[in-house]
Amino acid sequence: MSEWSRLCATLEHWVNLNSGSFHPQGLARMADVLQEHLALLPGKGERVSLSEQRLPDGTVFRPGDLLRWRFHPDAPVQVLFSGHMDTVYGPESPFQRLETLSDGRLRGPGVADMKGGLLLMLEAVRRFAETAEASFLGGEILITADEEIGSPASRPHIEEAAGRHHLGLVFESALPGGELVCRRKGTGLYRLSAKGRAAHTGRDFESGRNAAVAIADLVLQLHGLNESLPEAILNLTGLTSPGPVNVVPADASALLNIRLGPGLAPEEVEAELRRKRDEVMRRHPGVELTVEGGISRPPREESAADARLHEYWNEAERSLGLPLSGKRATGGSSDGNLLAAKGLPHLDGVGIRGGAIHSEEEFALADGLPGQIEQTVEFLRLLGREHTTLAATLGSL
Repeated sequence: MSEWSRLCATLEHWVNLNSGSFHPQGLARMADVLQEHLALLPGKGERVSLSEQRLPDGTVFRPGDLLRWRFHPDAPVQVLFSGHMDTVYGPESPFQRLETLSDGRLRGPGVADMKGGLLLMLEAVRRFAETAEASFLGGEILITADEEIGSPASRPHIEEAAGRHHLGLVFESALPGGELVCRRKGTGLYRLSAKGRAAHTGRDFESGRNAAVAIADLVLQLHGLNESLPEAILNLTGLTSPGPVNVVPADASALLNIRLGPGLAPEEVEAELRRKRDEVMRRHPGVELTVEGGISRPPREESAADARLHEYWNEAERSLGLPLSGKRATGGSSDGNLLAAKGLPHLDGVGIRGGAIHSEEEFALADGLPGQIEQTVEFLRLLGREHTTLAATLGSL
């Protein structure tokens, strides 16, 4: 089997393994196959079981295992290789298999976000380990299983790892044109709840306190913040009020997903949420409204050290005669947001080129994978050659 055929077969196998964030059996199978590939690398690793989690929307789940693999821990340059095995497609999704489209693109669940990125990462580290510069660069491969839901269980491990490395690489998908991600919005998830008073619709309507009407009012008020908070995106969903139609509903709830740009402080957004809640409660006496949740990932801006790493990235491309990758902002968040908050210089979006993520049109440009692997290896070799000054250079920016 040729090297290209092996890569394609591996990617197809991984994509066809359902590893939705809430599918523990699938995540366990995915962790098993990843461990087989990690075992081909120098170093040693561990598989970490994480505790049960409760999300702001009330979902209780046990996350998949975290994989950690460390190599050359005494090398002068230490790199954190960040990835995740979970996808947004659960076993109930009709989108389950990889297919090759007529234009050569690969379409499949998680092919870009980020099983293609994981394959690129592991292949690049394996090949780099065979180079002359390998003794000067080591680090940690950290693969999580809850990134798509905000990394609630793995966050402490990500933040702890950020503190012992000089730089990081986040293997989220690159843009189709090869651009890396230089700026990301922050994200937050909130549960909106209303508690009113039940009453018979026909006999005692006036004594009821309609929780559904109050939560609908709050939803509309919060949606209006999209106009007054230009750095934020507020998406309301999951509006529900269980119970029979002949009873004034005493309970209702909705979910709020927030994306916020670097120019907007999380405290400012949450102050607006509380202000709107209080206004709605005054209009609906007898109904108690609560807003639970928070910002799980702060916004990510490009630092001077990040920009310097991008220059190194371009230098590696230049040495191979490749087009130079640009960079752009995106509204999605990643674990790169957490690395930025801990002050770790890093590049985000160095994974396989692709697009339409989180949809049934998700695709990857697999024909560019060999070149991306070669480029990543050359970048790591460059860092190894610069090992005497790299840490000091990044630290001074």
